Amino acid sequence: MNTGQPETDSTATSPVPPSVPPSLPPAVATVLAALSVVMIVGGGVVALTGTTLSGLVPAGPGGLQPTQVWSPVARPDPGVSKKAPTPPPTGPDALAALDETDAKAKLRRQAAKDAGQVAALAGTWVPQVSSKCAGVKVDIGPGWEPDGRAETSSVTMAQIAAFHASLRDRFGALTARPTTIGIKKDKGTRGACAGLPVWLSLVPQSFGNPASANAWCDANEVPVHECGARSVVPGGTSRFVGRD
Repeated sequence: MNTGQPETDSTATSPVPPSVPPSLPPAVATVLAALSVVMIVGGGVVALTGTTLSGLVPAGPGGLQPTQVWSPVARPDPGVSKKAPTPPPTGPDALAALDETDAKAKLRRQAAKDAGQVAALAGTWVPQVSSKCAGVKVDIGPGWEPDGRAETSSVTMAQIAAFHASLRDRFGALTARPTTIGIKKDKGTRGACAGLPVWLSLVPQSFGNPASANAWCDANEVPVHECGARSVVPGGTSRFVGRD
């Protein structure tokens, strides 16, 4: 009899509920849990490494297929800066602690750096505020400012470098080798510095005559034996005119 309702097939099977994936083996579950923790702790910064769980996850029908795993990649903390290299010593006291080799190298570098400014003084007279070699008795104190008394019985190369740094700070003085201003040799030819390297310190203020350069020495109260007029004659013959 037709009731107006759709006919049903009594032989049809009931709908099959969706299959539930099999649970993971304990070892695999532990690995995945650990990876989840790492991803969370790492702030979500991850990268694909290509590592799989092959051999740990059962493959084939009803099992989980091998899959790729995300692993954290460490990134530098932008808030942490690298330690800057320690700069070379520059102050008088620091330079005075150098050994002879380093002190000599420092003086050579400074002279090379100042060579252009020294050359620009050609044809003029300038105040010479130091002319020293290692091993002689000198006046460089107290506090790297000569007071007219030679208190250092045997000056070292490091003390000369320190004294030049002090003169640079006080007067803007330049370090010069004798041959760059018109003296034949960089070593002394007579007196206590005979045969020894001599280092000069010149104030880069040009004057037309020695009297004017010496007047600068007087005005700045530099001891008589420490400051005098020096002519700058590259390739020629330099002269020194003292104040006594």
